This record gives sequence, C-alpha cells and structure tokens, in this order.
Amino acid sequence: MKSMNQQGEKILYLEMIRIVAIFSVILLHCNSEFFTNTTLFHTKIWWFTDVINAISRFGVPLFFMISGYLLLSSPTADNFASFYKKRFFKILPPFLIWSFIYYCDNCITYHMPFRIQDFFIHLGTQNIVYHFWYLYSILFFYLLTPFIKKIINQCDKKELYFFLFLILLPTTISPFLNRLAQKWCFSFPMLIDGYWGYFLLGYLLGTYPVEKKQQNILYCLAPVCVMAAILGTARTSSVDQIDTFYTGGYQYHAFIISAAIFLGFKQIKIKNKLLIQSITTLGNLSFGLYLCHVWIIEKLSITLPLSEVHTQIICYSLITFVVGYAITYLISKVKILNKILM
Repeated sequence: MKSMNQQGEKILYLEMIRIVAIFSVILLHCNSEFFTNTTLFHTKIWWFTDVINAISRFGVPLFFMISGYLLLSSPTADNFASFYKKRFFKILPPFLIWSFIYYCDNCITYHMPFRIQDFFIHLGTQNIVYHFWYLYSILFFYLLTPFIKKIINQCDKKELYFFLFLILLPTTISPFLNRLAQKWCFSFPMLIDGYWGYFLLGYLLGTYPVEKKQQNILYCLAPVCVMAAILGTARTSSVDQIDTFYTGGYQYHAFIISAAIFLGFKQIKIKNKLLIQSITTLGNLSFGLYLCHVWIIEKLSITLPLSEVHTQIICYSLITFVVGYAITYLISKVKILNKILM
C-alpha cells in the first residue's frame, strides 16, 4: 500500500520504516535456521544468532502498524464494498502469481511432479512458502477493517487505548504473567488476533501526538527489551529446544521496540530532494521485495555456500536486500509486470 495521507501527499517516515522493516525481515529469515539449531546452543555462534533474532523481530509488526495507520485513517474504509474492491484487487494478483512461482520452483528444486490440484491444495493450506503467512493474515485483516473503522470513528483517544489493552490482554499480557508465575493462572478469551494490536497501535501513534516524555520512556525501554529478549531466550532454552517465547510476535518486547522505532522515524525531517526521492522509491518497492526475498535467499544457499555462519547471515542479508531491490526496480519499470507482480 502506498504511504499517502488523505491529501495524497507522501508520508516519508512511513517509507523509511518500510525500508528498515523489510531489511529486518530479510535478516530474520537469513538467521532463523541457525538460531533454532539446538546443536549450536550456547556456542559463540548461537549467541550471535540470538542477538540477531532479538534485533530483527520488529519487521512484520511495523508492516502491520503502517497498514493499520493508513487503512484505519482512510475514508475508503468507510465503505466496505469500495474498500474490498480496491484492496483485494491490489493484493490478490501478486499473491497468486508469486505463490505459483514459488510452487513451480519447489517442483523443480525438489523434483516434485507438477499438479495444478496440488498447487491449489498447498495454496489453501498455506503450505507453499513460509513467509506468505503475512499475506494470508493481511487479507483477513482487510475483511474486518471496515467494521473496525466504524468502531474507531466513534471512539476518542483514551477509548482506543483501552481497546488496545483489551486486544493485548489475552495475547500479550496474560501469557507474560503466566510465564512469570510459571503456571497458567491468568486466562482470558481472545477478542481478536493479537496482530490487531499492531494495527491499532500504528493508527494511534500515526494519528495522535505522543508527549516527549512518553517518547523518551519508549526509547529507553526499547534496548532494555532487546536485552531482555536475548537473555530470556538463553535462560529458558536448552540443547533440546530453543525457546522463542520472548521473541514471539505478540510479546510486549515487540510492541515496545516497534513503537519506539515508529515514533523515532516519525521525528525525522528530510529536506534533500534526491534523498526523499530515493527513500520514496525504495519504500514503494518494499512489498515486491517482501514477495521475492525468500526465493533469493534459497538461491544464494545453493549458489553461494559459506562456511562461517555469521558471514553467511550478514552476506546473504545484504545481497538479498540489494539484489531484491534491483529485481523489483526492474519489474516496476514494466507496467504490466508492476501491476501483477507488485
């Protein structure tokens, strides 16, 4: 989705967040196979992957926050028919085509027979490529957005923050309290999916001003949360299993870190026209890079095997980031490809 306000002007800080978010997603995916490898647990290599995992978990939350701000503040969402038409026709073609590309590539790579019925089965069971879970989620978010928008239109700032609390109570607050108590003693039924918390948080932080004191508290808490995630994961993991509780998408660490990054970029003012144009271009291409980056990582693992884990993680991340943007930039220059692939 384009980062435009109601007057059609670019929101530059959202484009900057997109760029940082997509790099963090790439870094996370290049790191994940080593972080979850129990044979590496407590080695220097694993500690490196633990740090990378903790500092790269904010990408998808930021994407949800951007979408939440743009969609929930858009007048288009007030009419569900026109909203569905605009949003679904935008995302479905690249989603379906890239799913087909990944399926065909899997058939070639793993010597599987191509069957169109198998493609649709894998498509329906979310079993084509792992990072497309986000697309399935955002499609369902689109279905509810017009109705959540009606709630938001009737609420003030305090009521919306209480709504955010109600979303986080069963998905974030309760699991954390249960972990501290070391037994399940706080149980609340889920209101809606926890990622709606990011959706609403993005709208709140993008719409309402945040006091400087509150911003500074978030900026101080963010690195503390990163350290807590690193040490908490190490403390509760073992050679039998890597515990990912402290870096889960619903955990309070991710909300605090993502909020701090969102507000930090919101404060940045850039006047250089060339830099603004470059940021805008890269921001617009970030969705295309999200779609294709796993394909690039998989090809790198075949064509450029590296023996050192930390070297592989960093090199694969940087190469995927640069090559992916180059590919999406070329695609964007062909009108029909830009329309159906991005």
